[in-house]
Amino acid sequence: MAHSEGGATWLQNKIVGDTRDDAAGRMLRLGITGTTGSVRYGALYRSAGQAFLNGPDLAVREVWGEWKSGQTTLRSSVGQQWNNVTGDTTRIRLGQTYGRLGLAWKSPGLPEFLLTYSNAGISSSVEPLGTAPQRNHTHTLEGALAYAGTTWNARLTSAYILGNDLQRGGAESTVRVQTLTAAIRPLNTLTITPTLGYREEIQDWSGTRIESPSASVAVQYRHNQRVWISATGNYASTHSNDRLLETQQVGGKGILAWDLQRSQVWATLLSFEAGYTRLTNNLSPAADVKDISGIIKLILAAH
Repeated sequence: MAHSEGGATWLQNKIVGDTRDDAAGRMLRLGITGTTGSVRYGALYRSAGQAFLNGPDLAVREVWGEWKSGQTTLRSSVGQQWNNVTGDTTRIRLGQTYGRLGLAWKSPGLPEFLLTYSNAGISSSVEPLGTAPQRNHTHTLEGALAYAGTTWNARLTSAYILGNDLQRGGAESTVRVQTLTAAIRPLNTLTITPTLGYREEIQDWSGTRIESPSASVAVQYRHNQRVWISATGNYASTHSNDRLLETQQVGGKGILAWDLQRSQVWATLLSFEAGYTRLTNNLSPAADVKDISGIIKLILAAH
């Protein structure tokens, strides 16, 4: 069990006589794993409130099994996951029941191949007044090819998703997604991570086709143990053949961090952050959004 304290409520919990227990900051995790010959199996449960530091507002319970022989691994799992863990009546809860079956093949010196099939049922609950309910069922077939070199690695993923909207009488939609990611390390202190993506959705019930290409790049440079720089840039657009969607988004963020002082008792970190985002709506220029931000942080942490 774990509990993280932060946000607007951390001081209240320190006041003498305040016995309120904030479940939003609590996490509970349990895992069981067994092995029999070449077969591994297990079960896991994890639940964290929306104020928990890592992986907030998500609960998962799953049973899985894995068989490995040589370079081949076969893994299957069934489970459930949902958000709005604490049942906040002002927010919707989306729950998902899923099953997955995956095959992986990896041999030294050769690319790794992965093939996964999954099906999932998504439904909503704890619906606030005025929120439309959701009920969907999807089948997903995904293939991936990955290769790791000495100073770089790359991964190409292609997925085909067939969805049914049960709120529309089972209306079908088809989604195809291609993603290429890489990590390049020309220096021990420098890492460059580009990503290219393309998503195409076809709504069979309306004939609408939505295309969404995207690209991003992230750069991380660590001059030494005390100074590091990171920067990201991204571009994404959405276009539909019915002319109801026509948007572009461009953004970027840069961070310069300096570890001023580190001792056995204290760590002092100073960072400068700057960000820029522009969303352009070609069909409704009045809906354009531009955001420029700058933040200076001084963090004092006790070990």
